[in-house]
Formats: sequence, C-alpha cells, structure tokens
Amino acid sequence: VLYSSPVSPGDEFEIVYIHSVQRSPVVEKFRVLPDRSIVVFETIYQDFGAGLPSEVDEGAKVVVEPGGVRIYDMNRVMPRITLRVGSIARHQFKHGTAVVKLADLVDSGTRVDVTVEP
Repeated sequence: VLYSSPVSPGDEFEIVYIHSVQRSPVVEKFRVLPDRSIVVFETIYQDFGAGLPSEVDEGAKVVVEPGGVRIYDMNRVMPRITLRVGSIARHQFKHGTAVVKLADLVDSGTRVDVTVEP
C-alpha cells in the first residue's frame, strides 16, 4: 500500500502525469461513488496531440481554454484505476492536501491499482 486515507462517497482525487508523447501535463479527476467504484469526470491537458482524446464520450463536453483542453461532464465508471508508473510520466496521486509521487516510490513499469476498499 503506497497511500491510504479514509474517503466517503463524493470525495475527489486526481492523477497527474506528463504525457509521454506530448511531454505536457495531464490532469485526470475522479470521484468516489457510493458503491466504492470510481468515476472519471474531468480531464485537462495542454493541447490536442497523439494519444490524447479528440472525441468524447456521449454527454461529455469539450472546451478549449487558455490553460488547455478541458473535457468535463464525463461519466466513465470503473471498479479501479490501473496504471503503470512511468519514468517520463512521473505519476502523482493527489487527494486533498496529500501528493504521492508514485515514481519516487516504485520502479518504472510497476503496476499500481487505485481502489476504494471498505
């Protein structure tokens, strides 16, 4: 366990990383649901490019703002988030004031699962 903290339905957290092709920051925002699943509800990145969304799920909205591209009103529900920590991506998990720099805790390529446990 790399990080553990009490959460309640409605609590939010972020995964922030550097995109491996664009070399620019990506912020993905998540919310805890009552059944302990996780929903991604917003993604923010600097510009359109290879490997970054250019089409959105039904119901989601895209705006191009001075800070970049913002996709919001997403409703992609998942039981867990699985990622591979990257030396370029430098993944960070942010919850409240806590910032967990995953690349400082595990080797590049290590699988990390983000789950909500009872």
